[in-house]
Formats: sequence, structure tokens, C-alpha cells
Amino acid sequence: MALKYFEKLSNNYLELLNDEKDFNIAINVGESPNTKKFRAHSAILKCRSLYFCNELTELTNIDKDKNHIITLDLKNVSIQQFEVLIKYIYGGIVLLEEHDASFIFELMLVTYEFLFDELAKQLQDHLIEKEAHWLHLNFNRVYLKSFQNNKLQNLQEWCNNIIIKNHINIFDSEEFFTLQENALASLISRDDLQMEEIKIWNYVIKWGIAKNPGLPSELEDWSYENFIALKTTLQNCLPHIRYFQMSGIDIINNVQPYQQIFEKNLWKDIMKKYMTNEPISSIILPPRSILKPALPTRIADQFSKVINVTEIALCWAVDILPDFMSFIFKTIIPTIIIAIATFLLPTTIVTILIIIVTIAIFLLNRKMQKTNIHIFDIIALILIIIVAIEPFSSK
Repeated sequence: MALKYFEKLSNNYLELLNDEKDFNIAINVGESPNTKKFRAHSAILKCRSLYFCNELTELTNIDKDKNHIITLDLKNVSIQQFEVLIKYIYGGIVLLEEHDASFIFELMLVTYEFLFDELAKQLQDHLIEKEAHWLHLNFNRVYLKSFQNNKLQNLQEWCNNIIIKNHINIFDSEEFFTLQENALASLISRDDLQMEEIKIWNYVIKWGIAKNPGLPSELEDWSYENFIALKTTLQNCLPHIRYFQMSGIDIINNVQPYQQIFEKNLWKDIMKKYMTNEPISSIILPPRSILKPALPTRIADQFSKVINVTEIALCWAVDILPDFMSFIFKTIIPTIIIAIATFLLPTTIVTILIIIVTIAIFLLNRKMQKTNIHIFDIIALILIIIVAIEPFSSK
């Protein structure tokens, strides 16, 4: 049986932060005039932090002051952020409820810089699970920042899902040309990206050209070196474009002008596919999947019974109106004709006419595969019976 006293151990180590006697590291955090000095212990920093272990190893031969104190300057972190980090180093505690989502997001970025991968991963998951609303409101900032660090895989995936599911057109936004290459490659690699392949190609080319401002404005003026520069810029994006899902005319008009950025074998296979339909050796990526728009689930409001007038009108138009029009043409008009006929024709002829109309209505219903009896059908039957009985009752 193991007796564990982690909480007490954590508290004891946190108390060392207030010890002004035994520390041997002084850490100056922030930039003037907003700076603060933190006292720490090299043994704890080296044990708990790979970043500080590397820093202190490089400073082993540095001159110490007369009290044998090593001084570190950290300008890439705020005082508030480092207060959280130093408590994490010493006590293994981070109190997220004391901070808002914006602070936690920036803290997550800093923790990766200080190589606290475990803490950064937990902060990343916390933002996705608990602070999704804030992430939505600050989507552009989150999207651009998340792809500046390849360790933010979960957040990158979350951002791509938001773009796909909410049909966010990042390609026409002001931020498009500021995207990192890995962000663009990650997005166009998605099978569920809802965009025609030729449009994806055109956007990728525009992005690549924007990253090379020295390229001539007219393609006819490009040199071989210009194409190589574009190819180098797009080297991680080009493999994700589905060339074999484009039409032949799109290949000729939009892709062929840039054929020099393709590997020879790939371009040869593209030509085979569209010109000769011969077997090819290149990998053919599958077509992108088309997402079916899903209507949101209706939530019943148990406190409100208000019916929208528009919904009533729509219900009438979709459900009742067709039956009503059928009632007019199949019943009212024939009934009027029969009523007039009772005054102008003999009873026998009127009876035959009623039978013919009834059979016609029955056959029409069968043809329309109408099996349910509607209120209009009942009214029609009553009217026909009344009109049919009237000649006999009057005589």
C-alpha cells in the first residue's frame, strides 16, 4: 500500500517561492517599466522544465554575482503568465477558473514556447471543450495562431471543422494571403472541403503568387526561375489538389500554363488521363465528398404555444391547398353541373350523369394513389348525395 501526500508536497514546494534565503536564480520577467523579479531554485527548474534545463546548462560558465545568483531575463512572457507557470513548476497547480478564455489562449501559446507540452495540451483541450463560444467569436485570431505551432493539432482540426461545417469562405477573406503554408495545406487536404477542384487550384496559385511579390505580373514574362520559386512555395500544397477530378477544359485553361511547377511524371499522367485515357502511375486522390445540408433539430418550447402566421400559411399551401383545389375541380364544379342538369334534363339522364361523375372521381383518386379520406372528400360525397336525392324528393 502506498501512502500519497501530493497536496502537502505541492504546498511545501510553493512555500519555497517566498523563501528569500536559499534561492540561486533570479528571473526578471517582462519589459520595462512593467517588470518583476522572481526567485527560484536551479535544481527545481532543471528537474521540472526542459526549457530552463537547457538555459541553465548554457549559463554554467557565466559569471555570478557576489551572492552566487544567476540572473535570467524573460521578455517574451507577461508577469501574469509567468506567475501561473512558476506555480505550475513548483506545485503542479493551474487554477483556470481565475482566468478568462483570452488569457488561457495566450498562456497556452507561451507554455509551448517554454516546452510545457503536457500543460499546453490540457489548455488546448480546455479551450475546445469549455470555451468554444470564445473560440468562435475570435475565430480569425485563433485560426492564424493555431497554425503557427504544429503541436496545436487538436485546435487546428477544430478550426478546419468549423470552416467546413459552417461554410466559412476563408479563401475570399482578408486573412487568406496571411495563412501559413501548413494551414492552407491542411485545409485543401480535407475530403469534405466543399469547393470545386478548379477553384481550389486557382486559390492556391493566387496564394503562392502573393507569397512571391517579385514575380512578374504577366505569366508570359515568367522565367524558369520564377516557376521554380512558385513550385518551392507550393511544395506542400500541390500534392493535395485532385487534378484527375478536374475537367479537360479546366486543365487546358487553368493548369497547363503552370505545367513547369509539376513533376514530369505527374504532368505526363495528367495528359494521358485527358488526352489518351491511357493507364497512369500517379496516385489518384478520390473526389471530395459533398455534405448534405442538415436542418437543425427543432426545440420545443414548453412555455410558448404561439404559432407563427407564416408557418400556418405554409402549412395551408403545402398540405391543404392541393386538396382544396382538388375539391373544387372534382366536386364543386361537377355538383353545379348536376344541379343545373336537374332542372333541364330528365331524372334518368341526371342519375346516369351522377353515376358517371362518381366513377370518374373514384378513378381519378386511384390514379393519384390517394388512399386517405380527407374532409373535402366527405363534403363532396354529401353534396353529391343531396343533389342526387333532390330530383326524386321534389317529385
